[in-house]
Amino acid sequence: MQKTIISTIALFLFSLGLTFAQTAIPFTYRADKLGKETKSIHFSANAPNGSSNFYWDFNKGMLTSTEESPTILSNLIGGVAFDVTLTYTLDNETLSTNAEVDIESVGETVLHPNKSEVIELRADKLDFLNIPNVFTPNGDGDNDFFKVEVTVPTQISLKVFSRSGMLVYEKVAALIHWDGKNYYGQDLPDGIYYYVIKDTKNLYNPATGFFYIYR
Repeated sequence: MQKTIISTIALFLFSLGLTFAQTAIPFTYRADKLGKETKSIHFSANAPNGSSNFYWDFNKGMLTSTEESPTILSNLIGGVAFDVTLTYTLDNETLSTNAEVDIESVGETVLHPNKSEVIELRADKLDFLNIPNVFTPNGDGDNDFFKVEVTVPTQISLKVFSRSGMLVYEKVAALIHWDGKNYYGQDLPDGIYYYVIKDTKNLYNPATGFFYIYR
């Protein structure tokens, strides 16, 4: 009965040229303890069917993701709490929800956002191109380098972390062709690594993710 009444009101408002503004559903996260000071934090958008163009902002641009359900490491953020904003598109509207995440929590947490509103986004920034998810630095001349491609020249900042969250490589340059070696020129072991890519001129959206080294 209640659903029928709501539908009738909605139709009446539509006949007057009025519509309901959609609001974003609060997202959830789950933190799993990996080590003494590191946790793997899994986020779920909980968005309705038909939603798209997901964009997560962790700690005001420190990390970002375009996955619907991303996973990050707590030690890449720093601190005990950080701000998270999720935006996505539904029925040609861009919805946003924002909340503070407590790193100290372990287990499933449902967030109650402090704002949930319709916003307008503009695609002002560029995206880094063709970031590899695997490369094979074995000297055979095929896929030997981790490369970051850009359309507009800039200074690129690349940080590479091990699975435990240790920074193993860092470089700022106009051209990134990394050969899989650490600071001391030694080959890093095969396995999974995480990257954070930004540019010093703020022309590009920051990029985060993981890749495999396989020789």
